[in-house]
Amino acid sequence: TSPSTTSGSGTSNPSGSSSPAGGTPSSTPATPATQPASTSTPTSPPSSTVSPDQLVLALSEDAYQGDAQFIVKVDGTQLGDPQSVTASHAAGQTQNFTFSGNWGAGPHNVEVDFINDAYGGPGQDRNLYVNQVTYDGTAALSQTQPLYANGAVTIPVGQA
Repeated sequence: TSPSTTSGSGTSNPSGSSSPAGGTPSSTPATPATQPASTSTPTSPPSSTVSPDQLVLALSEDAYQGDAQFIVKVDGTQLGDPQSVTASHAAGQTQNFTFSGNWGAGPHNVEVDFINDAYGGPGQDRNLYVNQVTYDGTAALSQTQPLYANGAVTIPVGQA
């Protein structure tokens, strides 16, 4: 399935913050208690840690009167606050943004929203480029997805 792009007018600046769905798990292995030599106590195996899913966005920008900002969503749930991109697309740079969460097996939709477009004439344009999306080590894009105006690109990931 190929990515889809939507555009809107105006600037969206959501307030508040949210955490990645499922959060980042952590666990501490059980430490056996010291027992007297004459007592036999069965021990249970240490609890296992579920590895979170990992989403990596490789982004770049055309800066104009500030850096491009974006929000990212997985299956419609926003991950964190808006973030700024500082890597210059014209210079061939890219900047990686990594997100962890427990999104589970199966297909998911990753949405990257460009939220602060600006234009001041030719050569004075703020744009966002989604160069690659990697989900659990698998690349999802075959070509860069440019966002020349406020809007979103949706990339399906985790396909079987």
